[in-house]
Amino acid sequence: MITSRNIVKKQRVILRPDSHRVVGQFFNPGNPERMHTIARRIAALTEIQSAHLIHILNRDFGKRHRFYQKMIQQHFNSFVKLFPEYELLPVNKKILIGAYLSKEYSFESTALMNPSMVYYDQHHRKSPSVEPFLLSLRAVGEGHISSVTFRSGTIRTDGSIRIEKKSMWASLPEEIIYPAEPGAPVRIRFSSDLPPSEKVIFPLTADECNGIEDVRLVRFINDNGSVVYYGTYTAYDGKVIKLKLLETTDFESFKIYNLQGAAVLNKGLALFPQKSPVNML
Repeated sequence: MITSRNIVKKQRVILRPDSHRVVGQFFNPGNPERMHTIARRIAALTEIQSAHLIHILNRDFGKRHRFYQKMIQQHFNSFVKLFPEYELLPVNKKILIGAYLSKEYSFESTALMNPSMVYYDQHHRKSPSVEPFLLSLRAVGEGHISSVTFRSGTIRTDGSIRIEKKSMWASLPEEIIYPAEPGAPVRIRFSSDLPPSEKVIFPLTADECNGIEDVRLVRFINDNGSVVYYGTYTAYDGKVIKLKLLETTDFESFKIYNLQGAAVLNKGLALFPQKSPVNML
């Protein structure tokens, strides 16, 4: 195990934003009637025209997303909730509607900054000479909207740091569950086979629509010895800031809470990694 006797050395490890990495999002052209107009035009295409357009889409966009087909199917599902009559269309036209109601967002095209680091042994490979870690980063994209992304790496006994190569893809959560009652958390879940660098937590609610800023991760040890990871962050809607809390045990499933109280009035909030004794005199 790496001990406090080791000397920390400045490393020439530089993380740069990559404008080529994008996430796929549902595209709302302004109102439901405009979506309806797009769908009507697609429904009027011949099967030959539909097949040709799908070929172009797969060629130009299929390799830019790990789950491209699944993504556009989800976007069609969001559309058909408003217009269920389109459920009867042929498969190719459903795919086209989902694709036309999809957009790409370059989530780290502007900046990559403000990291925090925690010990995290993702693969459970204990080694006396290597300490694995997970790094959270504030990614600033188009329109100066911030989201959270991750990197993994190791620190060795000689003080050297190794950051694992980032994925060429980026993915949003595959499941988002909004609370049914006040005070309950938003729950999100990523696909279990994604590497950390591929996961992006994008603003999910109106009070953070202009950004999730500066996550401060901490590895928290409970009284029973179990470990949970918390991350306080600033939610910004363009006018007002709020403090929120990420909670996870595996960086796959997360709970997101609103924080309240006198201690959460400004952006400088962070947590201690363990509960303090009751009597501290």
